[in-house]
Amino acid sequence: MGGHCSLTLTLHSALSPDPYGVPSRALTSAFSIGAVPSYRFSVTVSEPCGRYCSTFGLLITYNGSGEPPGTDWQGTAAGG
Repeated sequence: MGGHCSLTLTLHSALSPDPYGVPSRALTSAFSIGAVPSYRFSVTVSEPCGRYCSTFGLLITYNGSGEPPGTDWQGTAAGG
């Protein structure tokens, strides 16, 4: 996602009868969406875990400027 793009369209009149008689020539415009944003997160354990703990809290922090877009971020942890 991101980078240089091009859009081509043709205009047609919705009036009847069509006052122009024909559609426009193909209109083309180049544009750039820009670079794909990168997101940086860090994770820390909320409290130290003892030898036999089975659950613990993770604190996930967004390390960027401003707020990241969206509200549906998901974090997954796996043991090893």
